Amino acid sequence: MLLQVVKSMLKRVIRMLSTKNQYENTGSIKTISVGIIGLGYVGLPLAVHFAERGFCVTGIDTDQRKVDQLNQGYSYLPSIENEDISEMRSEDKFVATTRFNRVKELDAIILCLPTPVTSEQIPDLQLLKSAVQKLAPHLKKGTLIVLESTVYPGATEEIIEHTLLTYGFKAGRDYHLCYSPERVDPGNHMFNLSNTPKVLAGKTPACMGFGRELYQHLTEVVEVSSIPVAEMSKLLENTYRSVNIGFVNEMAQIAEKMSIDIWEVIDAAATKPYGFQKFTPGPGVGGHCIPVDPHYLNWKAGQFGISSRFIELADQTNRHMPEYVMEKIEDMTTAAGKKKASVLLLGAAYKPESDDIRDAPGVHIFDRLQQSEVDVCYHDPFVKKVSTSKGIYTSWEWDDTELESFDLICLVTAHEYYKDKQIPERNVQILDTQGFFDCHPNITRLGGPGKNHIPEAASTI
Repeated sequence: MLLQVVKSMLKRVIRMLSTKNQYENTGSIKTISVGIIGLGYVGLPLAVHFAERGFCVTGIDTDQRKVDQLNQGYSYLPSIENEDISEMRSEDKFVATTRFNRVKELDAIILCLPTPVTSEQIPDLQLLKSAVQKLAPHLKKGTLIVLESTVYPGATEEIIEHTLLTYGFKAGRDYHLCYSPERVDPGNHMFNLSNTPKVLAGKTPACMGFGRELYQHLTEVVEVSSIPVAEMSKLLENTYRSVNIGFVNEMAQIAEKMSIDIWEVIDAAATKPYGFQKFTPGPGVGGHCIPVDPHYLNWKAGQFGISSRFIELADQTNRHMPEYVMEKIEDMTTAAGKKKASVLLLGAAYKPESDDIRDAPGVHIFDRLQQSEVDVCYHDPFVKKVSTSKGIYTSWEWDDTELESFDLICLVTAHEYYKDKQIPERNVQILDTQGFFDCHPNITRLGGPGKNHIPEAASTI
């Protein structure tokens, strides 16, 4: 209760400081009505941050269940507390709706919509196109429109600018157009919207000025010269990660064959104070960024006749990792003489402290093991249900006394929940795909030389 009171007081202080800064920056207190279209992992946290800084926010989403839940003061994301929603609702700083005609009441509209790829790895921008078509009839002159969704260079102008032009709205004359790629990392408690700089580009200097005026109340604004530069910067950020993760995943497989511990190798290399950034292997990549964004860059490069083989190879390596983990599970259970082994997967979400299972390696591994001779179940403190090709399954109900009944436990997602469960001390084989647990005789790490050895110096008393 005390923590909630302190948190509430801190938020009020933030709002007071924000209002003060707004007055100092603009010379007058201006109430900007902000609209967020798309209330998912990007849009909802953004709505909360704007509301905390004193803005009146309207959230628009086509999911009626989400809208009803938010208007009742409840959150559906682990990163957003119910108190965050109920507080901004009680202070009349936020309302959710499915109605696009509310656009006419807004001064700024921020688009935070999913931009996936098709089964052929081609950009799928239908949700974005649909949203622009729905808002266009209700747009008023002078409104700021910002796209935060990840797209290929040129997409903002192709989709938003060209569509609105058919309705008689010219960017820079009738409305302001900006692009500012989202930088949301669900589950990351160190970095958030307040301490992560925002890259921003505007169609015209006036567009940039309006965008800067809005976003400077959230965080530092990094201005770039054009919208395509901002669009490509996001693709570079995530493709950089994809390529390096793919490389270290391949190194893990090489090291394992050579009976070399890749984790010790990485720690040794990381002592170099320049020219090396630490990446670690894992069971694969998931979510709506790393498995998707490189394909946007790859597809756009193809439009210019450029083959991005490096990007494609990294993606292939990352997508193979769930299969590689499954093979290790089968090898370990077979070596133990288990024909019908029982396996517990720890984690279904694609990353720690999140409930996001989009393209999650844990779900792929769970699905594939169900099709084998393995008796498998999963546990995830954030993911209560998972759908596979076999049906819908619920998370295993945690029971410390039952852990040793499994033939093998595989750690897939490094949730902090598992830190205090004394799992390594159990009399059961453990496959650690994340380097999450300390060295222990019954633990095998992905990319390790079989079971982890405890260094002699560490074991000498």
